[in-house]
Amino acid sequence: MDFQEALEWATRQDVVKVTCVKDGEDDKFIFTVGQYRVAPHVFDSQEEAEQYLKENVSFTNLDLAIMGAISQRLYELNKENS
Repeated sequence: MDFQEALEWATRQDVVKVTCVKDGEDDKFIFTVGQYRVAPHVFDSQEEAEQYLKENVSFTNLDLAIMGAISQRLYELNKENS
């Protein structure tokens, strides 16, 4: 895999996932990143949640990696100035 292929692969990877949870007897669907719930939205069907996610959320692993690198640098700068 060359750099361009790797970049294309990274930008296609969705980070926010639709996860099923129980609400009494019912299945409900929420958004998660890893083990953490990331939005207050609750959906009655997986299809409804995935459609909302497709239309309204576009973070990928690459996006979050960039944000993580920026956050790390800001943390380091703050630590130096403290």
